[in-house]
This record gives sequence, C-alpha cells and structure tokens, in this order.
Amino acid sequence: MITKTQKIHIINLIFIIVISIAVNQYFGNIGIFPIDSFFPFNSSYEMLNGVYPFKDYWTITGPFIDVIQAILFKILGVNWTAYVLHASIMNAVLGLVVYYSLINFDLPRNYSFIYSVLTVILAYPSAGTPYVDHHAAILSIISILIFIVSIKKIKTNLWYFLPVLFFCSFFTKQSPTSYIFLIIGVFYIIFLFKNFFFKKTIILLLETLVIVLLIYLIFNLYEIRFIDFYKQYIDYPLSIGENRFENFLFPFDYKRIFLKHKWLHISLLPLYIQLINLIIKKEFFSDNRFIYFGSLILSSYAFISHQLMTINGNFIFFLIPIYAGISHSFLKIKNLKKDSLIIILTILVSLYYLNKYIVSRNFMDLTKNDIKLKIEASLIDKKLYPLKWITFNNKTSPIEEIEKLKEVIEIIKKEKQNISIITDYQFISVILGINDNSPSKYWYYYHVYPTKDHRLFDYYKEFFLEKINKKNIKKIFVIKPLAGDDKIVETIFQNQCFSKEKRTKILDVYNISKCF
Repeated sequence: MITKTQKIHIINLIFIIVISIAVNQYFGNIGIFPIDSFFPFNSSYEMLNGVYPFKDYWTITGPFIDVIQAILFKILGVNWTAYVLHASIMNAVLGLVVYYSLINFDLPRNYSFIYSVLTVILAYPSAGTPYVDHHAAILSIISILIFIVSIKKIKTNLWYFLPVLFFCSFFTKQSPTSYIFLIIGVFYIIFLFKNFFFKKTIILLLETLVIVLLIYLIFNLYEIRFIDFYKQYIDYPLSIGENRFENFLFPFDYKRIFLKHKWLHISLLPLYIQLINLIIKKEFFSDNRFIYFGSLILSSYAFISHQLMTINGNFIFFLIPIYAGISHSFLKIKNLKKDSLIIILTILVSLYYLNKYIVSRNFMDLTKNDIKLKIEASLIDKKLYPLKWITFNNKTSPIEEIEKLKEVIEIIKKEKQNISIITDYQFISVILGINDNSPSKYWYYYHVYPTKDHRLFDYYKEFFLEKINKKNIKKIFVIKPLAGDDKIVETIFQNQCFSKEKRTKILDVYNISKCF
C-alpha cells in the first residue's frame, strides 16, 4: 500500500518532470545560434544513415548526444520537437536527481521540490536544444550528487551508476568530466581506506573494464580506428586546453572567478564554514561531511574553470539552487522565518538569471527585442516546426535570411554531382534527405580543428582530403555566414587547384574536380 508520504513524493516527481519538459520545450523553440543549435541535429540524422564520428568526419565533441538523439529520431521521426525533447528529458533527469539527493540529505520535501524546480528552469532552457557543454555539465553534477548520496547511504547500488555516468559524460565532452571525476576519485580513495570499501571497489573496477571492452567492440564493429579517435578526441583537445588554460583561466582574475560567480560561492558559504570547522577540529578524516563539502566546493571551481575556458555564453548558474539546497540541508534550521528567507533569496536570484539569460535567449546572442521579430521556421520546412526562427546573423529581418536559405536549398536540390556541404545551418541536408558529406562535424577555426601552424594540421588535412576523395566529391558548397571560419577550402587546397563561383549572396561553390 502506498503511504501518504509516498503519494506526495510521486506527485512532486510528476510535477518536476512536467515542468522540466514544458519549460525547455518552450524556450527550445525560440531562437537559434546556428553553429551550436544545429550540429547535433545533423550528426544524429547522419548516424541513422551509417555516417559515424571519428571515422567519417572530424570531431572533438563526443558521440553520446548523437547516439541518444538518433534513437529518438528513429522512434519519433526526424523533427524539431523530437530534437528539443532530448534536452527536455535530460533536464527532467537532473530535476529528479536533485530532488532525490536533497530528500536523502533530510531536506523537507516541499523545500526539495522548490530547489528542484528552480534548477530545471535554469539548466537546459538556456540552450533549449541538445548541446555538449550543458549535457556534460549536467551529467557531471549528477555524478557528484550520486557520489555524495552513495557515501551517505554506503550500502546502496547507486555506486554502480558512477562508471556509466563517467563514460556517458566523457563521450559527451572531455571537460568538465575529467575535472569532476578527478575530484570524485580523490575523495573515493579517502572513503575507500577509511571504510575498507574494497569489495564494492573491485566490482566497480570490473564494471569499468566491461564498459571499456564494450567501447572497444563498438569501435571495431563500426571500423573506427583508435588513432583517429585519439588524435581527434584526446590529442587535439589537450592542445587547445593548454592554450585556453593559459589565456582564458590565467592570469588569475578575482573578478572573473569570484565576483562574476558570486552567487555560486554564496550558495556554498554554509559548506565552506562547516568544512573549515571540521578542519579546525581535525575531524576531516572521521566525518563524512568532509567528503560531501570537499566534493561540492571543488566541483564549483571545476565548473567555473570549464565556463571560463569555453567560448560560450554563461550557463552554469543552474548550479546555484542545487548548491543552495544542499547547503540548506546541512544548516538544520528549525525556524520557519530563516528557512523562508533562504528559499526566497534563492528564488529571487534564480528569477534574475532566468530573466537575464533565458527569457532574453542570451545564449543565442539575442535580446528580448530581437525575439519579438521571430517567425515560423516551418517556412523553410515542416521538419523545423514549431521552431520560431530568429538568429544573431540577421536580427532585423529573419524572413530575408530564410529566403536566402530557401534559394540555396533549391540549388542543392538540382545539383547532380557529388557535393560536400560546409555550413553552420546544419539542417539543410536533413530536410533534403541527403548526407552533407562533410569531413568535419562543425566548423570553427582553431577551436574545432588545427590551424596551419599546429603540429596536427597535416594529419587533419590528410583526413579531410581522404574523406572528400573517398566520396568522389566534385564540388564543395560553402553556405555563409560561418561563425568561425571563412577560408576552409583555401586552407586545405593550398595549391589553388579549385575554381570558385559565387552563386548567391550566401553561397560559394568550389569546383574541386581537378584536385584529385
């Protein structure tokens, strides 16, 4: 028989799911940032057609999002609603985990519900569509929450989610995954020797080995060479990370790390105080709270570092209600006014970020005034319904942008030769039902593929030419504007073997038939 308390929990969970999906579906249909909004849309579709990462195109972002989205496309059809739903489901999973975690740390269910709702209205809706940074950050904070709940419960099967979460997050994006699992690894070792937690550790290691073996078999099944995976996903991103670490994160800037993220730090302030108290009393080894507090505080710096080293808009503010909820659970306040004050403050801060970054579609480089001019994306194709089209490329006349794209689409329809499409508008091949034969997942000079002076440029160039030649490509269609590179063909074909024709205001056609 279900108890009254269980019924309330079920109702709360249903509401969290509904709110998570409804809010993200709403914002995911308003405005786009072409280079970010479309590339998983295209790569997931191509996966259904036997085109795979590392093997068929260059990528520094992981395939986890593509695999899940391809499954959703298979079930629900290739359309914008199914695309946004992917992000919405991920948003809901985060909300459920936050609620479960807060309940397990003895925060009253009504407070846990509020913090969970605040989390989901801030988390994925800033992007709205599946995006690697959001996905990896959400999987990483879920890992931290599962870890500290497992530490508290000890004899729980939640432990077995951690290796799965690590690999899912890692194959989404390397950062902040690597930072977070380094933090978990350090505190796990402390817990291991403190509690002689060896039996379950052996099982976790075996689980990890099974996952690695499974990945190895998948690579072999789809003929993905390890050297391609290593160069694209490990070697090149590490070289980018080194430069970003120096140029984006350092020299140390108090304003960027602390003042800009002040509410993140304030939400953790009670944990800072209690952690310092544990250290003063020399109870940091005997008390598991040292692991809770240390993991959460260090994770905040991992997320801040990740935010500073990306070239995206601010999005980690969704962590504020999560950290505030955990802090609240450890304050053990038995005063309604003080409890209410903390809740109200968190609500006000969350609403501030909601208005500033999400309602305005800041992540898309848009403003509230810009989105007033949005129009139906179904004017391009019904697969894009119910997306409301407005981009930073043409904020004042979205219909003009759409008309230019429709003109290009008609030209591609009539093309008889094998072509490769290079564009940030990576929905064109999807609505035409063709593969774009692109040798890169998306396009951004330096940030996605090597520059001419990079040690891996020759490898990248050879990879690029091999894919083009293998598919017998005669023409490369470059659809502009491209946010991150306007000399792609010129950089690769330095011997000027191609001829270039400006077909429309946004379309350049390169004839490369004499290049091979």
